[in-house]
Amino acid sequence: MSENLVNTFCKMVQISSESGNERAFISYLKDLFTAELQANCVLDNSGNLIAKIPAKNSSLVEPIFFGVHADTVKPGENIEPIIENQIIYSKGETILGADDKAGIAELFEAIRTADSHPPPS
Repeated sequence: MSENLVNTFCKMVQISSESGNERAFISYLKDLFTAELQANCVLDNSGNLIAKIPAKNSSLVEPIFFGVHADTVKPGENIEPIIENQIIYSKGETILGADDKAGIAELFEAIRTADSHPPPS
């Protein structure tokens, strides 16, 4: 298990993002993608984050699109992740919030560590 991936995921799940209240998490992602991936980030009229990440060591012109969601189900506030035997759990009575924060963390780490990737459209 990548330590960076686990740390990123654990940080993400600690940001409350129950459906309809995911603004703080989207703001976190915008700042993270801008700082770490040099992404050009905008919010559309519905509050969706669109992050365009510049190409890295690539002459390809076709972009790759990933779609993920930032909200979680209830109870998803004040989540405390704990790791036991290399498994991440929620401490207490909350959900862990792995859907879809695990996917977002994995995509972020894959893009961050990739040797190359194509440009956005």
